[in-house]
Amino acid sequence: KCMGNIQRLKRELDANQDERKALGLPELTEERKAKIHEDIRSRKDLCKKFRAQGIVPSPGYCVFNQIDVDKQRVLSRAKLERVLKAVTTAMGSKYEIETLETIMNTLDKDKSGDISEHEWCLNLNQLPNFYKALQADIDPDYGVLNCFRTPEDQLAKCMGNLARLKAELDAGPTDERKAAIEAEMATRKELCKKFRAQGVKPSPGYCVFNQLDTDKKRSLSKDKIAGLLAALKEALGTEIEDIDTIMKGLDKDSTGDVSEHEWVLNLKQCPLFLKALEADIDPDYGILKCIPGEKLQF
Repeated sequence: KCMGNIQRLKRELDANQDERKALGLPELTEERKAKIHEDIRSRKDLCKKFRAQGIVPSPGYCVFNQIDVDKQRVLSRAKLERVLKAVTTAMGSKYEIETLETIMNTLDKDKSGDISEHEWCLNLNQLPNFYKALQADIDPDYGVLNCFRTPEDQLAKCMGNLARLKAELDAGPTDERKAAIEAEMATRKELCKKFRAQGVKPSPGYCVFNQLDTDKKRSLSKDKIAGLLAALKEALGTEIEDIDTIMKGLDKDSTGDVSEHEWVLNLKQCPLFLKALEADIDPDYGILKCIPGEKLQF
């Protein structure tokens, strides 16, 4: 619950105020900012105490917060289906996870068609295999599922797809394809605006990978990552792991290249590198400022 509240407070603090106003959301006052900073600090201290005692987050509040992107305090059947698919793909070989119908019938006690936070947390342990799979996949240091995209990952993926579509549009497609691309870009731009209005910033996973993968081979060479590392050090002047340590953390199959899946999944294995990427990424455009790139308008 504490980890989930920290993420919620941080997003409120980071929210794009113009886009919040456009969606009719309340203004972030200076008084509210000060209260948020105070609450975040106290909750971080509490999390440190829990972690020092060997306590790991339960999949109740953390997972609910991760899935409930639009903060409606309920999970739809469609959202539950998405997380079930992701968990089954990651953990299905270890656990015989209950079916979607069984999970909905167990969690949705009032038969409203949605699952409230109270229903989720109160009834999750009645689904032992689903619960165990969530518990096994959750990152104890970040309180999020490894198999399921966070809102930050979703925004980054959306921005990366916009860049890909823009490149296709610039290549001169047929009129029919051009119309389809423009329609899809308009939809994705609106989604980006909603994420940013809620304080979601793009993670450096999908965005940075897309920016570096200029030839669209879906993999990054050691030389490309070394070039990025040099650019980050020059721009930020901070301590970062060396290239061999980074490759060891990312290239788990030891092929010499890093796939998109390896990049997104293993960035947290290089905490200083990840921190530098987060510090340099432009939250409005989803690209690193230390590397030249086209800024797409949202």
